[in-house]
Amino acid sequence: MSNTSAAYVANNETIVCYAPQMVTSKGVWLGDNPFKLSLPVFILQLLLIVATSRLLHFFLKPFRQPRVVSEVLGGFILGPSVLGRSKFGEIVFPLRSVMVLDTMANVGLLYFLFLIGVETDISIVQHVGRKALVVALAGMLFPFIISVSSSFIIHKELTTIERSSYILFFVVALSVTAFPVLVRILAELKLLKMKIGRLAMSAALISDLCGWFINLLEASHPTKNSPLCIYVLHLIELTDRASAMLIVRGTQESGRPAVSPMQAQSNHVIKSFKNFMQHNSCVSVHPLTAISYYSTMHQDICNMAEDKRVTFIVIPFHKQQMVDGEMASMNPEFRILNQNVLANAPCSVGILVDRGLSGSTDLAANQLSHHIAVLFFGGPDDREALSYASRMAEHPGNSLCVVRFLPGKNSAKLKSEPSLAPTNPKTLKEQTDSRREKLLDNDLIKDFRIKAKNDESLVYIERLVNNGEETVEAVRSVDDIHDLFIVGRGQGIFSHLTAGLTDWSECPELGTIGDLLASSDFSAKVSVLVVQQYTASGVQEEETGIPDSPSQQDKQYITNQVNQDHRPQ
Repeated sequence: MSNTSAAYVANNETIVCYAPQMVTSKGVWLGDNPFKLSLPVFILQLLLIVATSRLLHFFLKPFRQPRVVSEVLGGFILGPSVLGRSKFGEIVFPLRSVMVLDTMANVGLLYFLFLIGVETDISIVQHVGRKALVVALAGMLFPFIISVSSSFIIHKELTTIERSSYILFFVVALSVTAFPVLVRILAELKLLKMKIGRLAMSAALISDLCGWFINLLEASHPTKNSPLCIYVLHLIELTDRASAMLIVRGTQESGRPAVSPMQAQSNHVIKSFKNFMQHNSCVSVHPLTAISYYSTMHQDICNMAEDKRVTFIVIPFHKQQMVDGEMASMNPEFRILNQNVLANAPCSVGILVDRGLSGSTDLAANQLSHHIAVLFFGGPDDREALSYASRMAEHPGNSLCVVRFLPGKNSAKLKSEPSLAPTNPKTLKEQTDSRREKLLDNDLIKDFRIKAKNDESLVYIERLVNNGEETVEAVRSVDDIHDLFIVGRGQGIFSHLTAGLTDWSECPELGTIGDLLASSDFSAKVSVLVVQQYTASGVQEEETGIPDSPSQQDKQYITNQVNQDHRPQ
C-alpha cells in the first residue's frame, strides 16, 4: 500500500487503508488521477459543500430559515441518502477521504464556538437560571413523550435491535438540545445577545449536562440478573447553617417549585437519574442531598457507602476539559475531597475524568456505543478495573480491548533488600504475596482470553516493555478509536515498567498511568476511569467478600456531584 489508498470488505466490515504521502497531484497532464489524492478531493468536496448549502440558503432565505437548515439539507443531498447512493458518492466522497473531511469539520466547529464564546457574557446567562430550568424541562418533556411513543412503533421494524437500548438512544437523541447547533441558529437570527437568546442558551446547557453520568451507567449494562442500585449523592457546601444535614429525596416529587436556585439545581440532577431509571427496569435510584463543609464531605460519602453496603463509588475528577482541550482545575477543594474518599472509602472507588463521554450516543444494540480499553499491569486495582470493564463489555453496543504490559528481555529485575536474609519472614512474605498476585493476574487474564476467542467485540493484546520510557510510548501507541480508558490506580504496587514516571506525576491520586492519560500532554483526548480496589487491612482479597463486577448479582453505586456554585443566592 505504498502507491494507493483502498477499501476492503472482510467479515461484513470495511477496512480502509490510507497512504499519508499521497496528498498533492503532479497534474492531470502528467497522468495523475486527482481523485486518488487527498488535497484535490478535499478541495472538490469543499466547493460542492459550500455551493450546495449557499444555493439552498438562497431559496430558503425568503422563508426566514437560518443557514444551518440549508447546511443540513445540503449534507442530506450530498450524503448517502441521495447522491451518495450513486457512483457520484464513490468518486467525490470515497471512504478514504472521510478522515480528512471529519478533521477539517472539527477544526471549523472549534473556531466557530471560540468566536461565540468571545462574544458571550456568561454572567448574563446565569441571571436567567430559574426560567432556563423551566424552559429546559419543558423543551425536553414534549419531545420525550413523542419519542417514547413513536419509538415503540419504529422498533417493531427493527427486530435485530434490543428494545431498551434502542428506546434509550432514540429518546436521548430527540429530547436533548445540541448546544452548538442552537448557538449557531441564534447567531444567524441575531438573537444571541437578546434576552430570549440568553434564555435559550441557558436551557440548552442544562439539557446537555444530563448526559455523561447517565451514559456511563447505561454502558455498565444493568440486567435482570445483575441490576444496578444507585445512590445519587448531591454535595453542597455548607455556608449559612450551624450544622451539616443530609436530605433524603423520595422517588416521587411533590411537584412544588424549588425555593432556591440550589434546590432547583439539585432537583434537576435527581430528575435526570430518575428519567434513566424509568426507562430501565433493572436500575433503582435513591437520591440524596448532603450539605456540609468541604473538609467533611468525604465522611458523608463514606458513611453512606458503609450504611448502604455500596460496592463501588464513582466521583468526578477535580479538573474539567476546557474548549482548547486543556484540563483546568475548577476548585482545589474538590481534589482534597477525592483524596479523602480514596483514603477512607469502605469499598472500591472510581475517579472519572470526563472528556465528552456523553458524546457517544449510539446505544443501539447493533452499533458500538463505546470503545473501551483497559491497560493492565497487574495488581488488585488493575484486576478490579478489568472486572468492571468486563461487565461493560457485556453490553451489546460496547467493545473492549485489553492491553497487558509485560517485562521485556532487557527489563530490570526487582531486587530484594540486601540487608535481609532469604529466610527473613518479611522477605518470605513479600515473595509469597508477589507470587500470589501473579497467579491472580494470570487467572483473570486467562478467563478473559477464553471469552475473547468466541466474542469479536473482545480483543487481547500483549506489549513487552523494558522501562518507563517504553511504557509511555506503548500507551501513546494504543489505537485512538477508544473513547474510554479504564485503568487501575496501582496503589502500593511498584513496577519497573513504570519506574521514573511518578517523578512527573501531577495528580498522584490517579496513579502513574491514570495521571498520564489525564494529563493535557497526552495526545488522545479520551475519558478515563481510574479504579481503586477496596482491600481491608490485614485481610486477603478473596476473603473480603467484595465480588468482581461480572459475577455480581446486585451492584450498588454511589455517584456524587459537587455543587460548584456554593454562594448563597
